[in-house]
Amino acid sequence: MSSGWLRTRLRRTLEVREVIASSIPVILSRGAIQVSALIDGFIASWLGRGAVAAIGNAQQLYTFPVSLFGMAISSASLPAMSYAEMLFATVPAAPPTAKNHRATSWPP
Repeated sequence: MSSGWLRTRLRRTLEVREVIASSIPVILSRGAIQVSALIDGFIASWLGRGAVAAIGNAQQLYTFPVSLFGMAISSASLPAMSYAEMLFATVPAAPPTAKNHRATSWPP
């Protein structure tokens, strides 16, 4: 497959830098949770029969409420955030031209 069939350009505006800076702690915390689960599973493998399954079930049990409420809140708040962005947007979207339409169209 040749490169160049889909070109994206990320302008480093203030908003983009803000999103990247605010996502770094989230990425690090998710990584810490994954490393912790890996270590827990490794330690449980040294224990008796069923310990790995018990640790796996416990991990699913303690992540379930966070996942459930996180998805519910994000699903419920997305339309409100979208509407607020539409109302308070100060920069109009770029009109479709041949140049930027080709860069964002799918399939090519």
